[in-house]
Amino acid sequence: MVMHGHTPSDTPETEASHHIERRARYGLVLFALYLAIYGAFVYLNAFAPAVMAAQVGGVSLAIVYGFGLIAAAVVLALLYDFLCRRLHA
Repeated sequence: MVMHGHTPSDTPETEASHHIERRARYGLVLFALYLAIYGAFVYLNAFAPAVMAAQVGGVSLAIVYGFGLIAAAVVLALLYDFLCRRLHA
């Protein structure tokens, strides 16, 4: 059978170890940042419920903070993606 100079498509791509280490570092730093934000949310709910009950724009701070946590997760995921894609540019 003639291959016409093509190689098998299932050859694994190798990646430089410094790229892998940098991605891991980015992930850990962003995870630590999110963990701090989430930890503050849990701390306030556990030890300062009156603060979380404060009204902000007609809803409690707990609701606003909760939506902020979701938004922060999306933003940090996009930041991670941007930082990792920049490695290959």
